[in-house]
Amino acid sequence: MKVLIHFLESTKLKILNCGEELPHIVEQTFNLQSEPIQSTQDSVDILPVVSLRCKQWPTVHDSLFDNFSKTLLDALSNRRILSYDERRELVGHLATYAYQFKPYPNKSERIEVCQELASRYPHLRNGIGGGIDGLEIKMLNKIKRIRQGDSSLEVRLNRNVGRVEGKKVPKFENINPKRGELNWAPPHLAGETFQSQEIHRRIMSDECQKEHSSQDRNKISTLMLITYSFRRERINAKIPISDIINEYPALFLYEEQLEEFERLTAVKIKTIFFDSVAVIGPILYDFFKKKKKTAEEKILLKSFEDACDGVDVATSVCKQSEFGIFILPNLLKENPDSFIDLIEYDGHTPEVLSSSPKIIAVGSLLEADYLIICEGEEISRTKSLSRAVCLLISFYYTLNLSFPVEIFNVLKFLQNGVLTIRGGVIPAKVSFQKMDITKNETQQEIYSISSQLPENKKFPTKVRWWHIDREMLRFKLHFFLFIGGLGTSLPYLTVFARDRIGLSASSVASILTPGQFLGVFAKNLLGFLTDYFNRLKAAITILIVLTVVLLFFLLPIPKIRNFQEEESMTKLELYSKKMHNRNTMCNLTKMNISSKNEYYTNLLCSLESYEEDPPECRKAFVTKRNRTLLNSNFPTYEGTHSYNRSDLTSFETEELNFFCSQCCDGTEDCYLISCSKNSKYNEEIKKEFVQFNTYQFWLFTGIVPIAIWCAGALFALSDTACCETVANTSADFGRQRLYGALGFGTMAPIGGLMYDYTDDYLLSWIVMGIMFALCLWNLWKMDLVQPQFSQNILKDVGKVLRNAEFLVFELGVLLNGIGGGMLWVYQVWFLTSIGASSLLCGLVQTVQNFLGVIPFMFYSSWFIKRVGHLNILSLSMAAYCIRFLFYSYLQDPWLTLPMEVVHGITYGLFYATVASYAKLSAKPGTEATTQSILFTTYEGLGSGLGCVVAGLGFDGIGGHQTFFYASIFFGCGMLVNIALTLLNSRQQKSIDETITC
Repeated sequence: MKVLIHFLESTKLKILNCGEELPHIVEQTFNLQSEPIQSTQDSVDILPVVSLRCKQWPTVHDSLFDNFSKTLLDALSNRRILSYDERRELVGHLATYAYQFKPYPNKSERIEVCQELASRYPHLRNGIGGGIDGLEIKMLNKIKRIRQGDSSLEVRLNRNVGRVEGKKVPKFENINPKRGELNWAPPHLAGETFQSQEIHRRIMSDECQKEHSSQDRNKISTLMLITYSFRRERINAKIPISDIINEYPALFLYEEQLEEFERLTAVKIKTIFFDSVAVIGPILYDFFKKKKKTAEEKILLKSFEDACDGVDVATSVCKQSEFGIFILPNLLKENPDSFIDLIEYDGHTPEVLSSSPKIIAVGSLLEADYLIICEGEEISRTKSLSRAVCLLISFYYTLNLSFPVEIFNVLKFLQNGVLTIRGGVIPAKVSFQKMDITKNETQQEIYSISSQLPENKKFPTKVRWWHIDREMLRFKLHFFLFIGGLGTSLPYLTVFARDRIGLSASSVASILTPGQFLGVFAKNLLGFLTDYFNRLKAAITILIVLTVVLLFFLLPIPKIRNFQEEESMTKLELYSKKMHNRNTMCNLTKMNISSKNEYYTNLLCSLESYEEDPPECRKAFVTKRNRTLLNSNFPTYEGTHSYNRSDLTSFETEELNFFCSQCCDGTEDCYLISCSKNSKYNEEIKKEFVQFNTYQFWLFTGIVPIAIWCAGALFALSDTACCETVANTSADFGRQRLYGALGFGTMAPIGGLMYDYTDDYLLSWIVMGIMFALCLWNLWKMDLVQPQFSQNILKDVGKVLRNAEFLVFELGVLLNGIGGGMLWVYQVWFLTSIGASSLLCGLVQTVQNFLGVIPFMFYSSWFIKRVGHLNILSLSMAAYCIRFLFYSYLQDPWLTLPMEVVHGITYGLFYATVASYAKLSAKPGTEATTQSILFTTYEGLGSGLGCVVAGLGFDGIGGHQTFFYASIFFGCGMLVNIALTLLNSRQQKSIDETITC
């Protein structure tokens, strides 16, 4: 890398002091000597590759003692032994003095400084821990500590020194240039000011105005280095390209532009790019020949083959390399004219307005002048297509420009696929992001370059299964924290609704079902807005905050006071015993009284059983002989004992009538009875308690669905961000996503244990809040790869939805969503109803994730490649069938643990399959929307239907019967999905044969 310029010895330069006036530049003489870097066998310091300091090493060290303190000078003059602080001060002064000239002084120069000190104070030659040699070592150690705190460009580059083939070269700076935007600038060189910079710039500009043969290229290169930091500041200020051309014309020279790119990124583009194009260009050419081509592409290929007729083999291979780069947009289904616009030459240079750099080829194919145009300005010109493309990539970085949407994949491929190739060796995974070739809107083909590699390809070392990809470490932490936080609350949400708020199974189903149906629109809207505004990190942040705040709002909701049992009545013809005139009273047996001063129907009572009572009531009241008398305002009552007398309500009339109800255990019915006389009541009085009328129900209805929408959208957007990053790093999606299962499986039993221990959900909710806070901190440390932006999102999504295979996949996702909804909402409900504790419910989540989800997600890529996306959906439905059949006969809740391993298929493998298929089927710029469509079908429509079926089934026929009929449903669904998969594959085969013919 040439950022390390060793200044040329013969260059005559003079650096003006800050106080000198700006002269008129005609021909300025300078005197700057380069400093050859020496390496001695005795030196223990590193050999610097980069030398940027303009100060020369002094021949006389008169200023060495200028900054010595009076105490230190007195000690040295009096020849006394220096204290510890004085020795530190002395060594510090020596190191600082040398460092101002060179951050990497060699051993001879360090000894020279020590000898200068000893010449004034001879007693130091054999003192201070070894004399001159000991003092030099201490000085070196101090210089190293000074360098640790130095952030200058020279020190940063030399700090990253590595060895390649026995030579020292700077390592690639961790700048992470993903899309051409690099806005960092190094610190200014020592002694440089804006005034001196203006002088250097004008000298360089004048030199560039000369004829090419008369230019002093050494002077231009040196001045480009000196003005580097100031030039970066100007470029980062986003000034017009025309101003940059006027101020720094040398930047647009071919050699200087590549040098600038190396200074900026530490990548040797000049060497790497052309070697890589020579390897990868012919491969692209072979791809283009084999793929199905449009009429224009056939003409293009024919014209290229005609141009190659009669040329020798070497020239033909060279032309194939350039042609492979030329047709790269065609392979990636992007606009070729936005990359290289081929224009026939008519004697005039074309005027092209382009805000982003692009290539204009004036002439015939591969025999043209290649102009690079940006903001209507011609910034470079060359006769070689390879040179033009190399310059194009370089300009995006050196001018701090973003990759345009029209050729985003092309530039990203050149950046990741070409510039990462070393010595002609293609990396293990170099693949096109996605190439979909459509004919009559019926066929989609996916191409990959990884299968066609040169014979001398070197395979990388095989990564062990326990290897952790550090580049994706923050994604692993994100999934662990965010899904683990949900694990402390989400599995227990239905039990929370039942035990803490008092909702029934039907009420919970009536809340969650509409919420999940409406979530279909809400999640898709969030995905669309994320794609439209291209603000992925901000969207994830907002969703995390909303989810945790809404779940915390559930805690203050009080429990519903349910009086349904006390207030229910029905009719029955029943005669009471004959009573006396005004002293008659009823013999009543008290039952439930659970509320104060609410309704008179809170008092449930029954007549004492007599022979005339119905048989079922006689049987019911055999053991209920405790009697309680209702007393009125009359003083003549026998027995005045009652329970909570202030809460009992009696009705006083002239006839002294009492109204009470007789409840029979045998039929669980209650009968209204008058105690005043022989009477027959055929009138029905029914007063049912309805939970829909309570404010607790509506608070839960308003909070939980929105929280579930946010959590579902959070899953989809997190998966989108992970898929985008995985596409750039060749990592495996499943191996990142499994850390979510790790978090869920770890935190779910902890949440259940905290509930069992405290008999409250507050502590587990607090743990959830802490994990979400850490998730936010980690999110803002992440470098998310923004998905592409599509200018026609609705049109592109419409094309995806019209694909027959996609619709078959959607149906399979919907059926699996029904099973998922039944388990998410009612599995814990079912287990607790047959005697499971909260800890056991948490252990179920642990087994599901550790023994099911994690292994299947880890090997999800292997399964997808060998089984296929559609077949995995059928496999998942078969697993649901077996699982639900097992639940229908389950009596001991602990026996469910072995069966939970199947959750690895129904969720772990299934989830990775849906995310993978969404990424493959999505058009560029619609990734988040396509992910949202599939996952809302799963978590919205499918889960909502499953919630309805399970809620009605649990209240109507019980949990066991519900799961039995569900197993039959999924067995039939599996057969339907297999049939549709076979039918779709036959149609695709028929289309392929028709097109081939």
